[in-house]
Order: sequence, then C-alpha cells, then structure tokens
Amino acid sequence: MALTATSHIASLGFRLWRMQRQQKRVTMPAPHTHADIEINYISNGWIRYFHGQRFYEVNAGAFAVFWAGIPHQLQDHGPDLQGIWITFPVTWLLGWQIPGRLPDALMAGELLADARGADQAQLEDWLKLYESGDADQRQVVRLELEARIRRQALHLPAAPKKSQAPSGGGAEQFVRMTELLGQRYQEPIGVQDVAEALNLHPKYCHTLFKKCCGMTLWNYLTGLRIAHAERLLLTTDQNVLQIALDAGFATSSAFYVAFKKQTGLTPAGFRKQHLKAAS
Repeated sequence: MALTATSHIASLGFRLWRMQRQQKRVTMPAPHTHADIEINYISNGWIRYFHGQRFYEVNAGAFAVFWAGIPHQLQDHGPDLQGIWITFPVTWLLGWQIPGRLPDALMAGELLADARGADQAQLEDWLKLYESGDADQRQVVRLELEARIRRQALHLPAAPKKSQAPSGGGAEQFVRMTELLGQRYQEPIGVQDVAEALNLHPKYCHTLFKKCCGMTLWNYLTGLRIAHAERLLLTTDQNVLQIALDAGFATSSAFYVAFKKQTGLTPAGFRKQHLKAAS
C-alpha cells in the first residue's frame, strides 16, 4: 500500500498483502482514512501509530485491529518491519453481530492489539489462500477471519490502557488538542476554541498541529466528522440531514461538499456502495 499525503481512500475492500520495510524508514506524512477494518500482524519489528487521538506502539507477535475510517498515521517503525496486513469491509464486522464491546470499541477509535496467540502460521496460510484468487479459498479466509475476531472479542480488556505521547516537540500539547477534538467534534469548534480551552495561542496551535501530523487542525476535525457520518450511514437508517447535524456540520450543504471532497462519493452513494458490498 502506498503511503501518501493526507487523503481518503473510499475503500480498499478485502485484501491481504505482505508488509516489509527494510532499513529505510517509510512513514505516512499525514493521517489518511479508508472505510475498512484494518489488521496489522507484526511478525518482526514494531510500529507506532497515531490513531483516534492516541499513540499506539504495536510489537512483534501482535494482531492489531482498528477501523481505518478514523484518521490514522504510521509515525515510526523498526528497521526491519515484517508482517501481514489485511483490510476488509466494515460492513462485514457489523454483519457478524459480535457480542461485547469490540465492535463499538473499534468504531469509537480504539486500536485493539492482541498478542496472546501464535498467529504466524495461520496468517501465512490465509495469504496463500487469498493469493490463489479462488473464490472458495478466499471464503475460507473470510470465515476463519471472523472466528479470529470473535476470539479476540472474548478476551478484550474492559478498558484501553492510557497511551503515552512521544516526548519533545510539543507532542503532549498535540495529544491534548486531539483529545479535545475527539470529545467535541460534534460541536461548533475551531482553532480559537481549542486554543482558549488549553490556554495556548491560536497561531501556536495551528503551527504545532500541522508540524505533528502533517495536516491542519481543521482538516483533522473534518476527518473526525466524516468518520462519524460514515458510521451512521452504515449502521442506521437516519436521513442525510440528521447525520450531517449529528456529525457536527452546520448545514447539509456543507456536509455534502466535505463528504464528496474527502470520499469521492455522495453520502447516499457511500451508503449504497458499502451496504451492497456486504450483501
């Protein structure tokens, strides 16, 4: 998968591929989104993500799952990163009706990393089955993937551990800004409001945010609102106006413009495309 600047990929769909990064450090210059569940299985090395207002470090042996509809950014990784990456439609997860808090936790922006089991052999087998191109073999992967997610749901901790921001460069203030945005993105809020709430200068907020994640605070805020709208489009029958207002947009027209710009689809088109893919 190419690592590009701030972007929204409508969907990668059901994909498996091998991830290898040798000595050269390759990261995402800015957060991006795509309307899928993403799994990173790390067989060697480590990665650090910024996702859902938190930093996560995922080490070798971990099976990490997150909803990529929320802006996320690969910020760093070990010198010999190896693993297997998977994406699949979020509507599969919703259709599985998994009990417990796992579906809600993913859709709320948690990255869930499970290091209990030895997944290497199974994921290597999944990769072979997927690369065969045979529909029946890929269906085996889909069924076993559902079972693996269900097992993870059975052992999910009650609450996530508090993440630690990398030290230096205003990172702690950056995290405070993203936490505030995560709490209040459904409200009318902008750089001035964030600055006042955190006793910072607006220009400093703007500059620090861009420095830390490669995108403006406003673009990040819009990404959170679009992610919220996508969730409602896929999980409710609310009309577009209701969804626009609930996601934090002042008008339906502003919502349409932002949604089309970020996803390449209208809200109705997004709902139709992804619900059709789940059937």
